Amino acid sequence: MSDEQDEIAAVLQYLEEDERTALENGRNDLADRIATQRRRLLEPPPTDLVHLFNDIADELETAHQAAGIDDILTGDTITYIRKTAKDLDRHDR
Repeated sequence: MSDEQDEIAAVLQYLEEDERTALENGRNDLADRIATQRRRLLEPPPTDLVHLFNDIADELETAHQAAGIDDILTGDTITYIRKTAKDLDRHDR
């Protein structure tokens, strides 16, 4: 498995946990928005994974703010996705 595939798998795991937590807490709208971003990673791998990760982090941040909650789990996921994007970008250079 390549490094990119490993990173995709790790991000998927974070998103699945966040979606499950949102559902358990009755945050169905947030769970739906997280699921939408998770599905984007299940599509054929993009040519620009860094851009996709940053886009997903932006969408999650918007969803997180719109939900009006301070959810450390989703916040950690956003931080992880942004760090992963930076690491991949550095590796690609």
